[in-house]
Amino acid sequence: MIKKNFGIFTADILGLGRINRELGYENGNARILEVSGLFQRVFAGYSIFRYDSDQILAVCHDTGREDFQKLVKYFKEQMSDLSVEVSIGYAWFSDGDLVTALTTVHEYLEKDKQRLLANNDYDGKMRRQLTDRITQQMKDGNFRVFLQPKVDAVSEEVVGGEALIRLYTEGHGYAAPSFFIPVM
Repeated sequence: MIKKNFGIFTADILGLGRINRELGYENGNARILEVSGLFQRVFAGYSIFRYDSDQILAVCHDTGREDFQKLVKYFKEQMSDLSVEVSIGYAWFSDGDLVTALTTVHEYLEKDKQRLLANNDYDGKMRRQLTDRITQQMKDGNFRVFLQPKVDAVSEEVVGGEALIRLYTEGHGYAAPSFFIPVM
């Protein structure tokens, strides 16, 4: 039983599994760090946890309702800057059992997640941002074409070829085609 005022705020990164599968774990980890960074900025000084692989939670202990609501409002304002969509759940408690509080907040999170998934908001946002990044890479001349000969296995003669496109970025080298082809 917690005897003091506290608020709980949680966020679920939508589509993280698909990001990992389609764009790689490095990209998925970058999204986790991005959302975690927002938590650290908004809920500085409070307890922040990562759980269930794609969810982050802040427990704002010894805080009043108005102060907690200001933190929630600020987080919501900053959410539009994220490159991924997140569902959120939050509540303030004047006292109570932490397990009951977590259950309540998780129910709110799931309702928000179902609302977003029904509207499919997160998919369009991520696709637009990826398309913008790929378009900028094209403008910057970062796509390279390689010609790969096709050789007859019996005669060992070159019988054709295929053009392969690769994305090159400074500091990262060549990106796997699975990074940009699904977007194009």
